[in-house]
Amino acid sequence: MERENRVGESIIFFLRNTSQKVGVKFSYYVCHRSGYSNPKLNRARHMKASGSVRCGCTCPAVINVSTHTVEEVKEITVQYQSVHVGHELEVGKLHLSETEKSSLASSLCLGIPMATILDKTRKEYSPTK
Repeated sequence: MERENRVGESIIFFLRNTSQKVGVKFSYYVCHRSGYSNPKLNRARHMKASGSVRCGCTCPAVINVSTHTVEEVKEITVQYQSVHVGHELEVGKLHLSETEKSSLASSLCLGIPMATILDKTRKEYSPTK
């Protein structure tokens, strides 16, 4: 089962795999957009109108964490590949936290146009930030 972790405020990685040996734990995180959509042919429910979050290729952005424990002393080694390939940072494909969802709902209730909300979100999550 994949679990999500938020790195910074704009990019999300999923815990893909973990393994543990004596004194060493490995965790591998991959970009949440990486991979291929594999829709089933005989679906009971309709596909999302916005499509899959997957980009249709393997994104090389990864985080590999190894934790070495020796006599209650932990050494953590992190390998981070920050370059995303095959997709852009699309506002519609981001996962929102509960506070972001409630903020979005209150903005819509106040009558703020959707285009204004999307522009504000694009500025907050710009890759150059």
